[in-house]
Amino acid sequence: MDYSYMTTLNLSPTHVYVVENSSETLTCSKENGNLVETRWANSKFENQLANLYISPNDGSCVSSNFLLQNRLFTGVCGDGVYSVKLNRIDRTQHGAEWQCTEYLTTSNKVVINVSVPASGVTLSQPSGEYMKENQTIKIKCNTSACRPDPRVQWYLRKSTGEVVKNLTQFSTGIYDRREYGLVTVESILNFTPNRTVNYMSLFCEVWTRSKDKADIVSREVIITVAYC
Repeated sequence: MDYSYMTTLNLSPTHVYVVENSSETLTCSKENGNLVETRWANSKFENQLANLYISPNDGSCVSSNFLLQNRLFTGVCGDGVYSVKLNRIDRTQHGAEWQCTEYLTTSNKVVINVSVPASGVTLSQPSGEYMKENQTIKIKCNTSACRPDPRVQWYLRKSTGEVVKNLTQFSTGIYDRREYGLVTVESILNFTPNRTVNYMSLFCEVWTRSKDKADIVSREVIITVAYC
């Protein structure tokens, strides 16, 4: 029996973290020598293996089964290595485990992690034209479904555009888990206005993926305080 093919297969990159609707390429290679043919497994397609190899008849790159879904995947036959391009990684592919195999040798697993930025945010309008001084009201900020769990930040801004206060400590969040590991958040701000914030504006920001920029910012509500 020929054991020359019994060597280590590597599937790279070993860690995949992407933003929804972006692309990534997984490459299967052998430590010693060239790959002859490959079979691919994707945990989102249970009990189904897809072949990827170079045809001995005409030298074309041949793929089968789920790799034929060209909207999602493209099989690439290289010089002794084989790759699958994930053309458009959407939220349904989050958590997918990929492996490649040649004969009896199977590679490491690669898990696809898909972040879904918040695409919408709704800030509730306080009822009435005026807010009463020193009377606490609840203002809500609702996010669209996203992943990872979002942070909602609350701020006060002067009419000059300067942000003067972070109010996040006065808020609480209600998390609702959705399909594909997505989550929506209803952040409730307990706001107690006084005359010093009259005509300032109030808004919320939603953060999931960056330390430098919010995914999305709500509209601003102008604060008008009634006092004696």
